[in-house]
Order: sequence, then C-alpha cells, then structure tokens
Amino acid sequence: MDAVRGLGRALAGKKAGYSEGLLSDSLPELLRRATAKELLIPDVALNQQVVNTIQEEVSLGKDTREVVTLLKNRLRANKPQKQWLAVILLQKVLNDCSNVLGAHTEELLQEVARVMARPAKPETEAGKRARHAAKDLLRSFGRAGTTAFRYANNDMFPRNQIGRFGGFGNTYPAAGGYPGAYGASPTRGGGYHAYGNPGYAAGPGSPNNRAVVERETIINEVTLLIDKSRSNSELLSDMLVNSGGQGADEFENDLIKDLMKEVNELRSVFPAYLEQLQLLVGPDMEQLTMNALQASDVLDSVVTLQKDVNDNKQLPQEPAPANGAAAPPAQVQQAPAPFPAPAPAPVPAPAPAATTTTAGDLIGFDDVSNPAPPGPTTAAQDPFAASTFAPPVSPPVGGPPPMKSAFESMYLSGQQNPQMAYSAASVAAAAPLTEQQLQQQREEAARQQAAAQEEARKAQAMAQQAQLTAQQQIEMQAQQRQAQEEAQAHARYQQQLLQWQAHQASLGLSTNPGLNTDMPVLDPITNPFFDPMAEGGLLRAPAAASSNIHATPPPQPPPPMSANNPFVPQQQPQPAQQQPVPTPPQPQSTVDAEWDMFFADRSAGVQQQQAASGI
Repeated sequence: MDAVRGLGRALAGKKAGYSEGLLSDSLPELLRRATAKELLIPDVALNQQVVNTIQEEVSLGKDTREVVTLLKNRLRANKPQKQWLAVILLQKVLNDCSNVLGAHTEELLQEVARVMARPAKPETEAGKRARHAAKDLLRSFGRAGTTAFRYANNDMFPRNQIGRFGGFGNTYPAAGGYPGAYGASPTRGGGYHAYGNPGYAAGPGSPNNRAVVERETIINEVTLLIDKSRSNSELLSDMLVNSGGQGADEFENDLIKDLMKEVNELRSVFPAYLEQLQLLVGPDMEQLTMNALQASDVLDSVVTLQKDVNDNKQLPQEPAPANGAAAPPAQVQQAPAPFPAPAPAPVPAPAPAATTTTAGDLIGFDDVSNPAPPGPTTAAQDPFAASTFAPPVSPPVGGPPPMKSAFESMYLSGQQNPQMAYSAASVAAAAPLTEQQLQQQREEAARQQAAAQEEARKAQAMAQQAQLTAQQQIEMQAQQRQAQEEAQAHARYQQQLLQWQAHQASLGLSTNPGLNTDMPVLDPITNPFFDPMAEGGLLRAPAAASSNIHATPPPQPPPPMSANNPFVPQQQPQPAQQQPVPTPPQPQSTVDAEWDMFFADRSAGVQQQQAASGI
C-alpha cells in the first residue's frame, strides 16, 4: 500500500508554488510582487512588466475573465498598503490595456469604488491613501466613475422592495461579516429569509416564528444602517474637507450630492428604527441602541459640516450697474473661516452671474506630499461692519405728485444700489486676536488695575489728611478760645489792679503790691501760681496800729489768669485767718525792728503834714 501511494505521488509530481521557477514570471506572481506590503512606493518597472504579461497572455488566448478576477482579488486585500498599490497598478492597466480589458472597465471601476467607500482600516494613513487613490482613479473616468460608485454603494447596502435595508427575498449577510472592511470577499450565504421560509409552518416553537424572525430582521437592518451611516459619513467628511470648492469638477460635485442625499435619507429612517429597538429587551439591544444613537450623531455632525463648508464657500457678487453697463469682473476673494461672507441679495432683473474661483485647489493641496501654500488673497470683508447705505423710504400714500422725485428709486426697474464694501479696519478689529495681542491686552489691563489701585490709595490718603486737618482745626480753635479767655482775664486783672492802685493812692498808701503788707508779695502777673483766693478772697487794709485812718476796704484784686482756664483745676478758697491774740512784748527780731522803724517813719511823716496844715 505504501508503495502504491509513493508511485502515485511520483506520477502526480509535486504541486507547483510561488517559489518555483516555473511560475516566477506568471501573472499571479507578478501581481503578488507588485502589491506586496513591503513596497513603500509602487515599482514602475514591475507594473510595466504586469502590463506586458497581460497583453501577451490575452494575445495567446487567455480568458480576460481570469485576468479581471486576479485584479479584483488584489483590490480585496486586507492590508491598506496592498490596496493602495493595487489601485495604482489597476490605473496603469486600464490605461495601457484598454484594448483587451475595455469590456470589463465598468466592473473594475465598481471594485475601485468599493475600495473608496470602505477601505481596509480607513482610520490609518495607508487607508486614507488608498481612498484618495481610488477617488482620483474614478475622477479620471468622469461620469463612468460616478455611476460605478452609485452601483457599488447600493450593492454593498441593498434595499428591499418596501424600502427597508436588506433584500426582499434575499438572505441577510452574517452579522459582523458583510459589510465590513472591504478586505474580505462578501458572502451572502449563511443568512435567513427576511420573513420566514415560504411553504413551511411558523408555529410558536419553531425557528420560523414571526416574532423571532422580526426581531432578527430588525437587528440585521439596524446593523446595516449603522455600517452604511459610518461609511458614508467618513467618506463625505473626507470629501468635504478636501474638496476643491467652487472649482471642483463634476465628479466630485455629483458624488457629494449623492452622499448628502444618502445621509439625509439615513437620518430620516433612524427614528423609526430606534422606536422599534425600544420595544426589544436584552443586553444586546442596549448595545445596538447605543451604536445607533452614535451613528445618528455622526450623521448630524456631517450635515452640520456640509452647511459650514457651503457657508464658507459663498462669495459676495457685484450687482449689475444701474445704467445697464457691463458688469465689472468679480475679484477673487476667499472668505475667512470665522466670519463667513453674507449671501448676495437677489436682484429684481436678471444680471450676468460673475464667475468666482477659489485661490487654490484644496484637493491638490491635500494629495501632494509637499503642498504649496494657497495663493494671495485680497482683504477679507466683515459682514458685521456698519454700512452707510440707507434703504429707500417708501413714498407716502396720497402724497402730491411733486414728491415723486424724492422717491425716484422706488419707481425705477432693473436697478439696485450697490453694496458698500467692508473696510479692512473693521475686519481687523473683528478678527480673532493673536497671542501677542492678547498678551498686550493683559499687560494693559494690569497697568490700568495698578493705576486704579494707586488712585484709590491717594484718595484714601487725602481722606485721612482731611480728617486729620479737621481735628487740627478743632484743636486750634480750642487753643484760640483759651488764648482769648486768658487775654480777657488778664485785661480784667489789669483793670482791677488799676482800681486798687487808685484806691491806695487816695489813701496815701503804697500802690506797689510787693511793698504793701496788705497785698501779697508775689506778683500775680509774673507768678502764674498766685491765687488771691488763698488769702481769703479780699485784700487786707492797712494795720490799725500804723495809721489812724480807717478807710473802706479796697476792692478785691483781680483773679489770676488761670482762674478762667477750664483745663486748670480750681482751688477751693481757704478761710480767713484769725487775728492773733496780743501777747506780752517779746524781744523783737531784726525784721520786726525794721518794720517798726518803717511804720514809725510813716507815722512821723503824717504828723508833720498835719502840723504843717494846721490841723
């Protein structure tokens, strides 16, 4: 038995592989080498060899269907780098082998459209390169490329006869298999009929139960809806960001319109599916509902992006002149992103539309490795700047005919006042500030705050100074009142002193208070501590022993200057001292002897005056 098996293997021979020299230059091997993931850039010589091999084998009788199948298999690779190389290779094959593969051009373009719609790993850089290369290839074929994309998009996400996702009468794709990354070949088998297999009973416990089938149908339809929403959102966002503006070609504009139509349609059917999901229970339903809500949010964000892009692309147009002259050519302007230019007002009469173009091609700007900067643009316009144009006022009802000339513009047809141009200063004022300008504003605000604090400090100091000045004024007024009272007291003292001296002189007594025994020796003017109240409050008269003249007591001497001072405590008057009781004569001291001599001389002088006068 072993010998028979060995003989069979020897007769059959070893199966040929890619490493064999016999197939080293075959078409499958050349395609594998031309799209190997190790290649960083396309191999031009190897691609040319593939073209030559295709032409040679077709000329020798090879079926073109086999060649198309090999090319489609390379486009369905599970690596985005391989897909990018395959798209570049297919572009050269379609250009150089159109004579042999022309009948299969539409089929190959549909395969390229699938790569554009759902590349393998679209979030990577290689996936983005594959998508852009497929878009450029479809653009080069114009209307045929647009048709191929529409067919491929509808084929990836089919609809049934009642407008729901999934084929009516067809099997649904397996969950998680198709549609997914375009690297795997779609398989439509392994599913189930949409509404049960015909010809079999759908009992309560059978797999064809209506409730079970309806539940699975909703799950698969929502899954397809989520996948299509994500695919269209990614593609539309990429095309909107990298679009060429108003200078875009017909292919790109048609493709964006189709995608926007699909997105709006998907947004309209999401609420109905969400209502159906709410009637189903289970953890898988909660996850599916969350994914559906996320897909709906993505669609809303794409619609918002499309509106913003359209608003930024709209440029103001110059209105037609009033006198019917030719309209001047519109200037090339680019509206700033933060401040979109307002749409031009409609004119009553048809006027030739001015052609406007953008400063640079955004598609080319994104595709090249070292993009050139956009061309120079004119000054931006501020839509919020105040215009000096005043709209005409409607004429009054029933006004006299001469007033019609004042409202001539209301009766003219085919004319419109031109819109005033926005000033560059207002645009610069409304533009967002740079970091340096923000820093300058912060420094200016800090200086103003410091100045305000300094002004507050000065005001507080002035208030304190004013309060201190008021206190000083009160003290000065009190001192002035005290000085005035002291001056008045001194004047009264001087007056009373003069009266006392006159009285003393009338009695022939000494007018010197310091020599008068009845007066204190201390001078009240020079002695601020003198207080006449300490002596009993009255001036004593001369002693009776030294004179026989009994005169009335003299007036009381003036009180000292400190008597009216409210800040000096008043001394209580002391009682008058009693006259000492006469005592027997004692030996006199020297002072007493001198006083006796003084009064004896005075008494002798008085007696002499009386004797001389004859008394």
